[in-house]
Amino acid sequence: DRGLLTNYSFFDFATNGCKPADMVLIAGESGFGKSLFLNNIAVQTWMQGNDLDTVEFKPGKNIIYFSLEMPYEDCFNRFICKLAGVPSRALENSKLTKEEFIKVKKALDFIKRYPYQFKIVDIVDASANDIEAILTEYQEEFDAVFVDYLGIMKTNEKNDEADWLKQGVVSYELRAIARRHKIPMFSAVQLNKKAAGKDSSDNIGLNRLARSATIATHATHVVQIENRAQEEKYNDFLYHFIKNRKGPKGRGELTKNLACATLQDNNRANTDAELNSYFIDQGDISEEMEELEL
Repeated sequence: DRGLLTNYSFFDFATNGCKPADMVLIAGESGFGKSLFLNNIAVQTWMQGNDLDTVEFKPGKNIIYFSLEMPYEDCFNRFICKLAGVPSRALENSKLTKEEFIKVKKALDFIKRYPYQFKIVDIVDASANDIEAILTEYQEEFDAVFVDYLGIMKTNEKNDEADWLKQGVVSYELRAIARRHKIPMFSAVQLNKKAAGKDSSDNIGLNRLARSATIATHATHVVQIENRAQEEKYNDFLYHFIKNRKGPKGRGELTKNLACATLQDNNRANTDAELNSYFIDQGDISEEMEELEL
């Protein structure tokens, strides 16, 4: 069983599908797509290969998405823009063309027809206890939890420790929810500023995690978004598995359509053998992981 699939081919190949109690962290610098990537993974997971024209639905997934940073309206607009393939600015400013309006209506009709939930919860100053209380309150079966994002969460108990230590505690508390509810947990973390004068590839690794590497200790997978010089000029979106308990590290590629808040699969490999060539390290990483745990 490959577990829960995000429908991003390299991501799913690297994780072999996310399993119950897995925790996936998306790491990136401020303003370089953490929330965008997290949101796209959530929508891809929800749809499971269905599209707006699907009549007989393949099994989808029920998703709950906690938005700590973005108000509900902004989060929902991004969700609709990705589904409909329309520019977010045009939707926000009510300046859709006739063709774009038809696309939005089609997306809204799809939501009504589709028998799987994508529940957005607008919550600020949240702790892991708050997240779990809402999960319990709904008394519904969700297939994955998304929290946008870990870096602005509070610890469950008042904590006088330094901020960098608190973030490690929050990571532990989120993973505990995933384990208790036997559900995959996805969230995002901030990266420190990259070292000046270094190539972008030299700035990939767990050492870039803001505040504390203990954040990654409790994660099953950590994915880092690459930020290149003049990143806005590139059409591709590069991400790296910098921690992978279930396999080696490697790099995946997506195609940006930022106007429509969309990251599309850019995988050119069709078989597991071809996907395997994306990995940069085929060796055993257990020793490296043990050092991280310590």
